[in-house]
Amino acid sequence: MDRLKGKVALISGGARGQGAAEARLFVGEGAKVVIGDVLDDQCRQTAEDINARLPMKSTVARHLDVTRAADWRAAVEVCEREFGGLDILINNAGIANVKGIEETSEEEWDSIVNINQKGVWLGMKYAVPAIRKRGGGSIINISSIYGLIGSSGSAAYHGTKGAVRLLTKSAAVQ
Repeated sequence: MDRLKGKVALISGGARGQGAAEARLFVGEGAKVVIGDVLDDQCRQTAEDINARLPMKSTVARHLDVTRAADWRAAVEVCEREFGGLDILINNAGIANVKGIEETSEEEWDSIVNINQKGVWLGMKYAVPAIRKRGGGSIINISSIYGLIGSSGSAAYHGTKGAVRLLTKSAAVQ
């Protein structure tokens, strides 16, 4: 149960759902976790719920709008200040819509691309230097089966998840 003992993880979109489950799993394996999300109250509550089950603070909530470089810099700084560094980044935050190409507005397209695609890039951009300081680590970028296949709706979502897959491969060879 200590596979991640001594590791520090930053999880975007960690206030609820899959991100909160990842935070619980990582803490259960011994990691310290910074949960980032725009859902501030839910983010704090998730961190409090995790910490309440432990003898020492293992989780910190942090406001994180993944489309803002300043928020990413601040989240990485919290990892370093609170827990001594950063070993693992999980780019989990994402949104979707169920509209086709013609029905999707420009504003909807931009919002999905900014959160699902730009947010992943910004996360890696600011996490990599901190991960290097610790001698290496892991970056987990959450995509979807819809990054591989198409369907009749969700054109913007599918496009971003395909981009995340190729961005991840590019980052891996770098």
